[in-house]
Amino acid sequence: MKQLVTTEEMQALDQYTMTEVGMGEDVLIERAALAALESLGAGNFDLSIVLVLVGLGNNGADGIALARLLHQLNITVALQFVGNVS
Repeated sequence: MKQLVTTEEMQALDQYTMTEVGMGEDVLIERAALAALESLGAGNFDLSIVLVLVGLGNNGADGIALARLLHQLNITVALQFVGNVS
């Protein structure tokens, strides 16, 4: 798997989008979830049941939002949190 950006770079991009562009965090999360949903829809995936794995970092909210969108489309979705809480 190729890493596109580091954690620090992604945090800086998120911060820039919120402060300089003026997009609220909730809008940023929703747009990320919508983009992921669009990618799933464009692919040749079996969406009869979807497992969404979310970490404890900033992108966890994106995954939760994606799970909500899938659920709203009547797709069976399971949400699993992964990571160390310590």
